[in-house]
Amino acid sequence: MRQALRELSDHGKLTAAVCAAPLVLESAGLLAGKRVTAYPSVRDRLGGIWVEAPVVQDGSIITGSGPATALPFALKVLTYLTTEEVADRVARSMLAF
Repeated sequence: MRQALRELSDHGKLTAAVCAAPLVLESAGLLAGKRVTAYPSVRDRLGGIWVEAPVVQDGSIITGSGPATALPFALKVLTYLTTEEVADRVARSMLAF
């Protein structure tokens, strides 16, 4: 799995993880020099540049801080894959303005 993640990253493809899952990105060596967030209890086990925020995007890497950030995390991923307009339309339709 580490090799597959590195290949995705090397080709600028989306790599996303929420809660403690950014540890997988760390084990693949993808977080060095990247802005990142995750569940607070794993903070000291991550490389990268810690950002105290619900969702952080640095290039093609998107990280979320915990289960309660699932919706903003999903909208950030949707924005990356489509456009901000599409993500805004989806958010409005879900009453998540």
